[in-house]
Amino acid sequence: MPKEAGLTIASQDAKKLAIEVIGRLPDDVTIDDIVATLDFVAKVERGLRDIDEGRVVSDEEARKEFADWLAPDDSKVDNE
Repeated sequence: MPKEAGLTIASQDAKKLAIEVIGRLPDDVTIDDIVATLDFVAKVERGLRDIDEGRVVSDEEARKEFADWLAPDDSKVDNE
């Protein structure tokens, strides 16, 4: 399985998916666009797998985590 791509689906399935995705892109697509599109699809696949396997947090939990993350850290405040 291609670890560097972050995919955990079987290699043959990953290859088929990549070919299908690339085939749907316009003829004048750039390599950068292909890579970005494949990265996006891989992340969506990973997210769907996380949902299927129960690796999720509630909206309330996510809001709390973001609030904690965005809260000012008093230890980093410059007191000059």
